[in-house]
Amino acid sequence: MKKILHVITGLNDGGAESVLYRLCKYDKSNQYIVVSLMDEGKYGPLLEEIGVQVYCLNLSTRPLSALIKLYNLIRQYNPEVVQTWMYHADLIGGVVARLAGYKNVFWNIRHTELKPNESKSSTILIAKFCAKISSLVPKGIVCCANKARNVHIDLGYSGEKMIVIGNGYDLSVFYPKRKL
Repeated sequence: MKKILHVITGLNDGGAESVLYRLCKYDKSNQYIVVSLMDEGKYGPLLEEIGVQVYCLNLSTRPLSALIKLYNLIRQYNPEVVQTWMYHADLIGGVVARLAGYKNVFWNIRHTELKPNESKSSTILIAKFCAKISSLVPKGIVCCANKARNVHIDLGYSGEKMIVIGNGYDLSVFYPKRKL
């Protein structure tokens, strides 16, 4: 059983958050610890209900203490893998994990496109910065789709570190309906 520490920007109701929740809920072969850079959102209590330890760092109100706490959590849990979710967590979680001495850092790209009219300028800026350090910080980069991989390679991400793993869905709930 591997111990995997996930660092995610927040746990509100979103696509990446729901994928992380499903992973923790249905994969019983690994132990998960989830660290939210923000608050518990929708998924914090749901993760705790299934036995996942959740930490909320409230980065926006206490940035320095949040970074120190993240460093200490990584050192305390000594995970085999640190996986980060979304650009802010890729940058912060990835750099802090490397500073804590961990090389098994995997970024997680859950965004297909970055368009100035649709994405926040701060998100685009952080994604561009992540592209510049993508050859140094993560051991690997997980993308949710081939298009996401291609868009991020064009942005300057290290393509040889990227692997595509599609979103996991419960096919007993989500399935094509036949027309009658």
